[in-house]
Amino acid sequence: MAEGLLTGPVTPGTRGAVYGLLAKQPGLTTATNVTDPLGRVGTAIGDGNGDFLVISPATADVLDQTTYPVHSGATILANTGYGTEAYLSLSWTNHLP
Repeated sequence: MAEGLLTGPVTPGTRGAVYGLLAKQPGLTTATNVTDPLGRVGTAIGDGNGDFLVISPATADVLDQTTYPVHSGATILANTGYGTEAYLSLSWTNHLP
């Protein structure tokens, strides 16, 4: 659920509420200094089932969603048989791509 909300066009208040809910969830794991396939560094939050969101500590934006095995200091590699989805921009728009 968090991925759907955090990668969509939501208000800062909604984004903050989702992060607050995540912080209270048991069983989540975190890994720091994780580099996504585009070279951006963030903190990964894992659901305990192999899915991770990589979050920018500076902007609180989702950088990447992955099933790549993540640990602190890891670099997520593309084309390895694991799923990874990098997010370039998360914003509101009045135009279709």
